[in-house]
Amino acid sequence: MNQCHHCAMRIILTLIILSTSAIISNAGLPFTSKNKANKLSSNVSSANISASSSKKLVIGVDGGTESIRACCFDASNGKVVGKSFAVPYTTYHPNPGWAEQIPQDWYNNLGLAVRGALHSVDQSEIDSNFDDVKDAVIAICVDTTCCSVVALDKTFMPLRPALLWMDARSAPQTREIMEKCKGDPALAVNCDGNGPISAEWMTVSQNKICMPF
Repeated sequence: MNQCHHCAMRIILTLIILSTSAIISNAGLPFTSKNKANKLSSNVSSANISASSSKKLVIGVDGGTESIRACCFDASNGKVVGKSFAVPYTTYHPNPGWAEQIPQDWYNNLGLAVRGALHSVDQSEIDSNFDDVKDAVIAICVDTTCCSVVALDKTFMPLRPALLWMDARSAPQTREIMEKCKGDPALAVNCDGNGPISAEWMTVSQNKICMPF
């Protein structure tokens, strides 16, 4: 489980880095320079988010099962600035009861969603001290539907499509674990120890799913 947690944290950090890059760079997906990143970090630490602040922006990102959405908000009062922007991704069903997505799609579409939200904000809607809308961003918040496990190689690239929360191929393993381990305190975090166990958390080595895509 420690390795899975490590991989999950790498994915989360990668997504946050990409989001920041998308805010301060208009070109493609490559990461921005350290100078620009430090500038954004400085803006966040020194920003005065108060009722008197004039249109500094916070970006909210919501990753769902069907798409990832981004929207800009006034940092002083939480009101929407511009429009939300959603970018869909495809769910693949190789077999009945299976559901997978390509992690690279999450990565790419996050950048597209953030830039789309920023492009919807008119220059007149932000603090006049900022020359560009992206410079008005002082923070970003990211949430997702669930914490899907993504297997990575040593360079932190995904090894295969990620199994979604709705993927049920591990149902036999969950039943076996419930039969053999019922009453174990470790199961309290999943189904409150009473069953059924959520299949999305299972490692399905018997199914030999770790194949490159």
